[in-house]
Amino acid sequence: VDTEAVRLNFDGITYAKGASVLRQLVAWVGDDAFRNGLRAYFAKHAWGNASLDDFLAALEEASGRKLRPWSQEWLETAGVGTLSAEFNADGDTYTSFDIVQTATSTHPTLRSHRLGIGLYEDDGGTLKLRRRIDVDVSGERTAITELVGEKRAALVIVNDGDLTFTKVRLDPASVRALVDSTGGVDDPLARAISSVALWDMTRDADMATRDFVNLVVRRAHLEDDVMQLERLTTQALSAIDLFGDPANRLNARATFFTATAQAFAAAEPGSDLQLAWARAFVAAADSDADLAHIASWLEKDEVSGLTIDTDVRWAIVFRLATAGRLSAADIDAECERDPSDIGQRRGAAAMVARPDAQAKSDAWDRITATGERVALQLLNALMDGFYRPGQEDLVKGYAQRYFDILAEIWATRPIEEAEALTQGLYPAFLVSEDVIAGVDKALADERLGAVPRRILSEARDGTLRAQRARARDAKAGSA
Repeated sequence: VDTEAVRLNFDGITYAKGASVLRQLVAWVGDDAFRNGLRAYFAKHAWGNASLDDFLAALEEASGRKLRPWSQEWLETAGVGTLSAEFNADGDTYTSFDIVQTATSTHPTLRSHRLGIGLYEDDGGTLKLRRRIDVDVSGERTAITELVGEKRAALVIVNDGDLTFTKVRLDPASVRALVDSTGGVDDPLARAISSVALWDMTRDADMATRDFVNLVVRRAHLEDDVMQLERLTTQALSAIDLFGDPANRLNARATFFTATAQAFAAAEPGSDLQLAWARAFVAAADSDADLAHIASWLEKDEVSGLTIDTDVRWAIVFRLATAGRLSAADIDAECERDPSDIGQRRGAAAMVARPDAQAKSDAWDRITATGERVALQLLNALMDGFYRPGQEDLVKGYAQRYFDILAEIWATRPIEEAEALTQGLYPAFLVSEDVIAGVDKALADERLGAVPRRILSEARDGTLRAQRARARDAKAGSA
C-alpha cells in the first residue's frame, strides 16, 4: 500500500521462499507441462498485462492439474510446514511407510507437495542412493504404499532432490547413519538437504546443540564444496554461542577448535577449502593456547601455504580483540597498516568488541548520538562488535536502554538507519525473560509503526527459539 510496505516485504521470503515455491510449482505440474504452459502464456499475453489467474490458467491447460487450490495453499497463506517419515519394519523390510506433515499453531496450513523420497544405503562407509520415488503428499499423513516391502534404508531423505519448500525431520536411524558414515553422503544436493535438516532440528530444539556440533565435527571434513563448508562451520559456531547451553560453551568451542585445526592441517595448501577452515579455526579460538596460536599468525606472511592476507589478518584481530588480547593501541596500529575504508570499519568493530566497559560505553554513545552523523556502514561495524558471546554480563544493562530509545530512533532517523539500529542493537545474545518483557513493552508502544514491529517480533521469536534450544542442550548435558 505504500513504500514502507515495500521495504517491509522484500526480504528472504520474497527471494528464497519464492524461488523454492516456483520450483515446487514446476514439480507439481511437470517440467514439460510447465515449459509448454509458459510458451502459451507468453504468446497469449505478449505486449500486454497479465494476472496470476492468467498464468495459472495457462499451466492448468498444459498440465491438466487444477491450480487454484495450489495457489491458495502456497501463495495466499504464510508459514512453513515440516515433513517427516514414519515407518515400521519387520526385520529389514518396511511394513508401513507414511509421510507426516505438521505446521505451527500460528500458521496451521498443511500444503500439498510433489516431492522425492530418497532411500540411501551404506556402501563401504559412503551413503549412496539406492532408490528414489516421486510422490504427492497432502494433509497430516500420506501412506506411501510403493515402499511397503522395500528393504529398509540406512538413510531416508524426505524432499530428496529439493523439489518443495518445507522443513525436514530426519528419523533417529538416519541421524545415526550420518554420524557413523566414514564417507558421508556422496550426492552433494542430498548432503546439503540433510545438513539443512539437522540445522533446522537444532534451531527448533529437536536436536541438542552439542549433538549438532559433534556431528559437524565428525563429517564437515568430508565436505568438498566451499560454500557448504562455510555454511556448516558458521552454523556450528552460531549454535555454540546462541543455541547451546552457556555452561558448555568453552568445552564445545574447544572441541570445534581441535577439529578445525586438524582439518586445516589436512587441507590442500593454498586451496579455498584451506581458507574456509582457517576462518573457522580463527573464529573458534578461545583458550589461552588457541589464542596464542592464532596471534602468532600475525607475525607471518604465510602459514602452511595459506597467505595471511588482509582479510585473514582482520579476522584474527577481531577474534583477539573480542577475547581481550589486544589493546586500543594494537588495533590502532592495524588501522595504520590498512588505511582503507573497510580497514577502518574493521578496526572500529574490533575496538568495540573488546571486553572493556569504557569501549562499550563510548561505542553506544557514538552509535546513538543524534548530533554526529555516522556513515551507515560504520554504524553496522560498530554494532557488529558491540554484543559478543561471552560478554553478556558486560552489556546486559544496555538492553533496556535499547528499548527506551526505539521510538526516538524511528522518529528522528532516516528509515535505513532506523532499520539498521533496530536490528543491530537488539540484544540477541542476552537470552532472558527480561529481554522478552522488554520487547513486549516496546510492541505495546503505539508510536512504533509496522516496520519496527515486524523487526521486533522476529527478534523476539529468535530469543524464544534460543531459550528452547539452550534448555534442550542443557537437558542433554545432564542426561
